[in-house]
Amino acid sequence: MTDETQNETNEQSSLLGDTQPADPTAPVEQKTEEAVDRPEWLPEKFKAPEDLAKSYNELEKKFAELPKAPKEYNWSFTENIDLKMTEDNDVKTNAEDMFRHLNLTQEQVEGVVTLYKDQLDTIDEQIQSSQPARADLEQENANLKTKWGNEYDSKLEAVKKFATSLPAHVLNYPLSDTADGLEILYNMMNEGKAPNPLTNTQTTQTSEMEIREKIREMRMDDRMKLPQGDKVGDNFRAELYRMYEKLER
Repeated sequence: MTDETQNETNEQSSLLGDTQPADPTAPVEQKTEEAVDRPEWLPEKFKAPEDLAKSYNELEKKFAELPKAPKEYNWSFTENIDLKMTEDNDVKTNAEDMFRHLNLTQEQVEGVVTLYKDQLDTIDEQIQSSQPARADLEQENANLKTKWGNEYDSKLEAVKKFATSLPAHVLNYPLSDTADGLEILYNMMNEGKAPNPLTNTQTTQTSEMEIREKIREMRMDDRMKLPQGDKVGDNFRAELYRMYEKLER
Protein backbone atom coordinates (compact mmCIF):
# COMPACT_ATOMS: atom_id res chain seq x y z
CA MET A 1 0.00 0.00 0.00
CA THR A 2 1.35 3.44 -0.93
CA ASP A 3 1.62 6.27 1.50
CA GLU A 4 -1.14 8.17 -0.34
CA THR A 5 -3.51 5.23 -0.04
CA GLN A 6 -2.76 4.83 3.64
CA ASN A 7 -3.32 8.55 4.28
CA GLU A 8 -6.62 8.40 2.46
CA THR A 9 -7.71 5.46 4.60
CA ASN A 10 -6.75 7.27 7.81
CA GLU A 11 -8.68 10.35 6.74
CA GLN A 12 -11.81 8.25 6.16
CA SER A 13 -11.45 6.64 9.57
CA SER A 14 -11.13 10.03 11.26
CA LEU A 15 -14.25 11.23 9.51
CA LEU A 16 -16.25 8.15 10.60
CA GLY A 17 -14.86 8.20 14.15
CA ASP A 18 -13.04 5.48 16.08
CA THR A 19 -15.83 2.95 15.68
CA GLN A 20 -14.92 -0.66 15.35
CA PRO A 21 -16.72 -2.93 12.92
CA ALA A 22 -19.52 -5.05 14.48
CA ASP A 23 -18.67 -8.59 15.47
CA PRO A 24 -20.94 -10.85 13.41
CA THR A 25 -20.72 -13.57 16.11
CA ALA A 26 -21.83 -11.27 19.03
CA PRO A 27 -25.47 -11.83 20.28
CA VAL A 28 -27.91 -9.16 19.27
CA GLU A 29 -30.50 -8.07 21.85
CA GLN A 30 -33.91 -8.19 20.26
CA LYS A 31 -37.23 -7.66 21.96
CA THR A 32 -39.65 -10.41 21.04
CA GLU A 33 -43.18 -9.62 20.05
CA GLU A 34 -44.41 -11.31 23.26
CA ALA A 35 -42.26 -9.09 25.50
CA VAL A 36 -43.36 -5.97 23.65
CA ASP A 37 -47.12 -6.79 23.86
CA ARG A 38 -47.18 -8.21 27.46
CA PRO A 39 -48.84 -5.80 29.96
CA GLU A 40 -46.90 -5.05 33.12
CA TRP A 41 -49.92 -5.87 35.37
CA LEU A 42 -50.26 -9.45 34.02
CA PRO A 43 -49.04 -12.12 36.52
CA GLU A 44 -46.07 -14.13 35.31
CA LYS A 45 -47.94 -17.45 35.28
CA PHE A 46 -50.20 -16.15 32.48
CA LYS A 47 -48.86 -15.71 28.96
CA ALA A 48 -51.63 -13.39 27.80
CA PRO A 49 -54.62 -11.51 29.26
CA GLU A 50 -56.87 -14.08 27.61
CA ASP A 51 -55.38 -16.78 29.86
CA LEU A 52 -56.15 -14.72 32.94
CA ALA A 53 -59.75 -14.20 31.82
CA LYS A 54 -60.16 -17.93 31.16
CA SER A 55 -58.82 -18.81 34.62
CA TYR A 56 -61.18 -16.29 36.24
CA ASN A 57 -64.19 -17.76 34.42
CA GLU A 58 -63.28 -21.28 35.52
CA LEU A 59 -62.96 -20.08 39.12
CA GLU A 60 -66.40 -18.50 38.97
CA LYS A 61 -67.87 -21.78 37.73
CA LYS A 62 -66.30 -23.69 40.63
CA PHE A 63 -67.75 -21.24 43.16
CA ALA A 64 -71.15 -21.53 41.52
CA GLU A 65 -71.02 -25.34 41.89
CA LEU A 66 -70.28 -25.23 45.65
CA PRO A 67 -73.13 -26.51 47.93
CA LYS A 68 -75.33 -23.78 49.37
CA ALA A 69 -77.61 -23.51 52.38
CA PRO A 70 -81.23 -24.46 51.62
CA LYS A 71 -84.09 -22.01 52.06
CA GLU A 72 -85.55 -24.25 54.78
CA TYR A 73 -83.93 -26.99 56.88
CA ASN A 74 -85.64 -30.33 57.46
CA TRP A 75 -85.54 -31.29 61.17
CA SER A 76 -87.22 -34.70 60.84
CA PHE A 77 -83.81 -36.39 61.19
CA THR A 78 -83.81 -35.51 64.92
CA GLU A 79 -86.33 -38.30 65.51
CA ASN A 80 -83.74 -40.87 64.41
CA ILE A 81 -81.20 -39.66 67.00
CA ASP A 82 -83.76 -39.39 69.83
CA LEU A 83 -83.45 -35.61 70.06
CA LYS A 84 -86.55 -33.67 71.01
CA MET A 85 -86.60 -30.31 69.28
CA THR A 86 -87.51 -27.28 71.32
CA GLU A 87 -90.97 -25.82 70.82
CA ASP A 88 -89.54 -22.31 71.07
CA ASN A 89 -89.70 -21.03 67.47
CA ASP A 90 -87.31 -18.17 68.25
CA VAL A 91 -84.56 -20.61 69.25
CA LYS A 92 -85.05 -22.66 66.10
CA THR A 93 -85.14 -19.54 63.91
CA ASN A 94 -81.91 -18.21 65.42
CA ALA A 95 -80.22 -21.57 64.86
CA GLU A 96 -81.32 -21.69 61.22
CA ASP A 97 -80.16 -18.09 60.65
CA MET A 98 -76.72 -19.01 61.98
CA PHE A 99 -76.57 -22.13 59.78
CA ARG A 100 -77.47 -20.08 56.70
CA HIS A 101 -74.91 -17.42 57.61
CA LEU A 102 -72.28 -20.19 57.70
CA ASN A 103 -73.70 -21.55 54.42
CA LEU A 104 -74.22 -25.02 55.94
CA THR A 105 -76.02 -27.57 53.80
CA GLN A 106 -78.71 -29.92 55.11
CA GLU A 107 -76.15 -32.73 55.32
CA GLN A 108 -73.70 -30.57 57.26
CA VAL A 109 -76.40 -29.47 59.72
CA GLU A 110 -77.37 -33.10 60.35
CA GLY A 111 -73.74 -33.93 61.09
CA VAL A 112 -73.30 -30.99 63.47
CA VAL A 113 -76.55 -31.65 65.36
CA THR A 114 -75.84 -35.40 65.62
CA LEU A 115 -72.40 -34.67 67.06
CA TYR A 116 -74.02 -32.23 69.51
CA LYS A 117 -76.50 -34.95 70.61
CA ASP A 118 -73.67 -37.45 71.10
CA GLN A 119 -71.87 -34.96 73.34
CA LEU A 120 -75.04 -34.42 75.38
CA ASP A 121 -75.41 -38.19 75.84
CA THR A 122 -71.79 -38.47 76.98
CA ILE A 123 -72.23 -35.67 79.51
CA ASP A 124 -75.47 -37.25 80.77
CA GLU A 125 -73.75 -40.62 81.22
CA GLN A 126 -70.95 -38.96 83.19
CA ILE A 127 -73.47 -37.23 85.45
CA GLN A 128 -75.45 -40.45 85.96
CA SER A 129 -72.32 -42.43 86.80
CA SER A 130 -71.34 -39.86 89.42
CA GLN A 131 -74.75 -40.12 91.11
CA PRO A 132 -75.65 -42.90 93.55
CA ALA A 133 -77.49 -45.77 91.93
CA ARG A 134 -81.26 -45.55 92.16
CA ALA A 135 -83.51 -48.44 93.05
CA ASP A 136 -85.57 -50.17 90.39
CA LEU A 137 -88.97 -48.66 91.15
CA GLU A 138 -90.93 -51.33 89.33
CA GLN A 139 -89.20 -54.12 91.22
CA GLU A 140 -89.57 -52.35 94.56
CA ASN A 141 -93.24 -51.73 93.88
CA ALA A 142 -93.75 -55.41 93.05
CA ASN A 143 -92.02 -56.40 96.31
CA LEU A 144 -94.26 -54.01 98.23
CA LYS A 145 -97.40 -55.48 96.71
CA THR A 146 -96.23 -58.95 97.75
CA LYS A 147 -95.63 -57.85 101.35
CA TRP A 148 -98.75 -55.70 101.82
CA GLY A 149 -101.15 -57.79 99.79
CA ASN A 150 -104.74 -56.46 99.98
CA GLU A 151 -103.59 -53.54 102.14
CA TYR A 152 -101.28 -52.24 99.42
CA ASP A 153 -103.55 -49.41 98.21
CA SER A 154 -104.54 -48.15 101.66
CA LYS A 155 -100.99 -48.28 103.04
CA LEU A 156 -99.54 -46.61 99.98
CA GLU A 157 -102.04 -43.76 100.25
CA ALA A 158 -101.18 -43.33 103.93
CA VAL A 159 -97.47 -43.20 103.13
CA LYS A 160 -98.04 -40.57 100.43
CA LYS A 161 -99.90 -38.35 102.88
CA PHE A 162 -97.15 -38.81 105.45
CA ALA A 163 -94.51 -37.94 102.83
CA THR A 164 -96.11 -34.53 102.24
CA SER A 165 -95.26 -33.61 105.85
CA LEU A 166 -91.56 -34.33 105.40
CA PRO A 167 -88.96 -31.79 104.24
CA ALA A 168 -88.07 -32.06 100.56
CA HIS A 169 -84.44 -33.02 101.25
CA VAL A 170 -85.57 -36.06 103.26
CA LEU A 171 -87.31 -37.40 100.16
CA ASN A 172 -84.50 -36.48 97.74
CA TYR A 173 -81.61 -38.02 99.68
CA PRO A 174 -81.05 -41.32 101.52
CA LEU A 175 -82.29 -41.17 105.12
CA SER A 176 -78.79 -41.81 106.44
CA ASP A 177 -77.44 -38.71 104.65
CA THR A 178 -79.50 -36.07 106.47
CA ALA A 179 -80.10 -35.16 110.11
CA ASP A 180 -83.88 -35.42 109.67
CA GLY A 181 -83.50 -38.79 108.00
CA LEU A 182 -81.35 -40.15 110.82
CA GLU A 183 -83.90 -38.92 113.34
CA ILE A 184 -86.68 -40.75 111.47
CA LEU A 185 -84.63 -43.96 111.51
CA TYR A 186 -83.91 -43.56 115.21
CA ASN A 187 -87.59 -43.04 116.04
CA MET A 188 -88.55 -46.06 113.96
CA MET A 189 -86.01 -48.14 115.84
CA ASN A 190 -87.28 -47.00 119.26
CA GLU A 191 -90.90 -47.62 118.30
CA GLY A 192 -90.10 -51.18 117.31
CA LYS A 193 -90.70 -50.64 113.60
CA ALA A 194 -87.07 -51.21 112.81
CA PRO A 195 -84.57 -53.72 114.23
CA ASN A 196 -82.46 -52.43 117.10
CA PRO A 197 -78.96 -53.88 116.76
CA LEU A 198 -78.27 -53.16 120.44
CA THR A 199 -81.20 -55.05 121.95
CA ASN A 200 -82.71 -57.36 119.34
CA THR A 201 -80.17 -59.91 118.11
CA GLN A 202 -82.93 -62.27 116.95
CA THR A 203 -84.30 -59.62 114.63
CA THR A 204 -80.82 -59.00 113.28
CA GLN A 205 -80.34 -62.66 112.52
CA THR A 206 -83.73 -62.83 110.80
CA SER A 207 -82.86 -59.75 108.75
CA GLU A 208 -79.60 -61.37 107.69
CA MET A 209 -81.45 -64.46 106.50
CA GLU A 210 -83.85 -62.28 104.52
CA ILE A 211 -80.95 -60.46 102.91
CA ARG A 212 -79.29 -63.71 101.89
CA GLU A 213 -82.55 -64.95 100.41
CA LYS A 214 -82.97 -61.67 98.56
CA ILE A 215 -79.42 -61.96 97.18
CA ARG A 216 -80.08 -65.49 95.99
CA GLU A 217 -83.22 -64.36 94.15
CA MET A 218 -81.45 -61.40 92.59
CA ARG A 219 -78.57 -63.53 91.33
CA MET A 220 -81.09 -65.69 89.45
CA ASP A 221 -82.78 -62.66 87.90
CA ASP A 222 -82.33 -62.13 84.12
CA ARG A 223 -81.37 -58.51 84.72
CA MET A 224 -78.01 -59.73 86.01
CA LYS A 225 -77.26 -60.86 82.44
CA LEU A 226 -77.78 -57.43 80.90
CA PRO A 227 -74.52 -55.95 79.48
CA GLN A 228 -72.47 -53.28 81.20
CA GLY A 229 -73.77 -49.84 80.31
CA ASP A 230 -77.42 -50.92 80.31
CA LYS A 231 -79.10 -48.67 82.89
CA VAL A 232 -81.54 -51.32 84.09
CA GLY A 233 -78.78 -53.91 84.46
CA ASP A 234 -76.36 -51.50 86.14
CA ASN A 235 -78.98 -50.32 88.65
CA PHE A 236 -79.97 -53.91 89.42
CA ARG A 237 -76.35 -54.93 90.05
CA ALA A 238 -75.78 -51.83 92.18
CA GLU A 239 -78.73 -52.87 94.34
CA LEU A 240 -77.20 -56.35 94.68
CA TYR A 241 -73.91 -54.82 95.82
CA ARG A 242 -75.76 -52.84 98.47
CA MET A 243 -77.31 -56.08 99.74
CA TYR A 244 -73.84 -57.55 100.13
CA GLU A 245 -72.75 -54.43 102.01
CA LYS A 246 -75.58 -54.94 104.47
CA LEU A 247 -74.28 -58.43 105.19
CA GLU A 248 -70.79 -57.10 105.85
CA ARG A 249 -72.15 -54.66 108.39
